[in-house]
Amino acid sequence: MSAAERTADMEHASRVRDRLQYATSEELARFTDEEIGIVIAHVEAEYPQLTHAGWIESGLPRPASAASHPAYQKYVRTALLFVRAHAMPQEAVNSAANSVQLARIASSWGARNVGKGRVPNGAFIVAAIIAGYTPVRYPGSGPSCSFNMRFDVGAWLYDMAVRELVAELAEAFALSR
Repeated sequence: MSAAERTADMEHASRVRDRLQYATSEELARFTDEEIGIVIAHVEAEYPQLTHAGWIESGLPRPASAASHPAYQKYVRTALLFVRAHAMPQEAVNSAANSVQLARIASSWGARNVGKGRVPNGAFIVAAIIAGYTPVRYPGSGPSCSFNMRFDVGAWLYDMAVRELVAELAEAFALSR
């Protein structure tokens, strides 16, 4: 592939990424898996340490890209729908917005709302980046990162631990009445 072809490919990927970043949920449903894959590859090129499982440490070999894998494209789409439905930008990085935990919550949300219940950590990170959030890695954070995002309360109810805590609080409140 010539330099001109690579440049044209990157410009096309950038245009698709811009369209995807601002797409509504209805528009997002109309994106093809190929378009989602192009954007995943674009994000992976921008963040070479990002993989389907999350971040890898410097110096480690990077596994093959998952951008062209149809299942991974669906995982990213589900995560992007979740982020669109529940995330809100904020200036400061929210250390509670941990990608591993949020991927788990997005998986539960996806199973209930879009019929796709698996969102790997890397797919959540890619989706958040596509949606315009900035990933911030901390020393020793392994494959996870945090973002400049906050979530509405409803998002946390997809986390089993939070649901159990809410049930316990509701029960305790009912007993105290």
